Amino acid sequence: MPSILQRVANRQKQVRQYMKLASGPGDWISFFALGVARGHPFGGNDMVSRVGRRFFSQIVARPRNLHGLSIMLDPADVTHMVIFDELFLENNYDLDLVPFQPDQIFDCGGHIGMFTVLASSRFKECPLTVFEPNPKNAAWIRRQIAGNSLKAELIEGAVSTYDGSAVFEDRVSFSGHLADGTQPGQSAGQYTVKVVNLLEILRQRNPQRLLLKLDVEGEETKILPVLMDLLPRTSAVFFETHDGDKGFETAKALFEATGFKVERRRAWDFCIDGFALRQ
Repeated sequence: MPSILQRVANRQKQVRQYMKLASGPGDWISFFALGVARGHPFGGNDMVSRVGRRFFSQIVARPRNLHGLSIMLDPADVTHMVIFDELFLENNYDLDLVPFQPDQIFDCGGHIGMFTVLASSRFKECPLTVFEPNPKNAAWIRRQIAGNSLKAELIEGAVSTYDGSAVFEDRVSFSGHLADGTQPGQSAGQYTVKVVNLLEILRQRNPQRLLLKLDVEGEETKILPVLMDLLPRTSAVFFETHDGDKGFETAKALFEATGFKVERRRAWDFCIDGFALRQ
């Protein structure tokens, strides 16, 4: 177990990592608070949490790579900061990998809208649609869109291969998923959500150069096998699989069979993130 001095040193290192992301000195306080909250979320009843909530009920962070746009986060919700790390510390969604100007961006599994803001900062004039079934997350997405005056459309629903409704299981904000074969209310965190047919939306929009983020907590196993024939020739796809190496290799084979080059980006637990490109 780390000593008190080691824990303090680790916390200081974490805070410094966050502060290096700031657009400038005017943003240092926000990033300092974010760094503290990352190691000690402000959701408890201890003194740090109470003081943190008093001064930072919401943190507005402006990472320098957003070119003036900002991200709004709840410092009491560690999941907000975990996804912030994924985008801005780990650079998991590296838009330098996209060698073309998309004419449509789909953010499937938008969480609180951080990828939406990131993609909008790079491709400012490109139409962007974000899909998110969790109503609390959707409220944060609306804040991100309004706070940054983004040209983005929010569809409050889960993507799949059909239109309708289904039970959604939401125990942690970044890992909610469609729960086949269950009834709403069978356990805590289950409720009915709208389901939208991603394939039909793709047919209707008919993009020629698509940037797609597909992080849909297992629903990709249904979507990917029937999605490939609908993707435009020029496509870039950030995707996440949820069955360890087996799940990733299955998705990789589907992409490669239709002319995509695939790279493995990141692995944690049974989830693996990848990037597929065809142009």
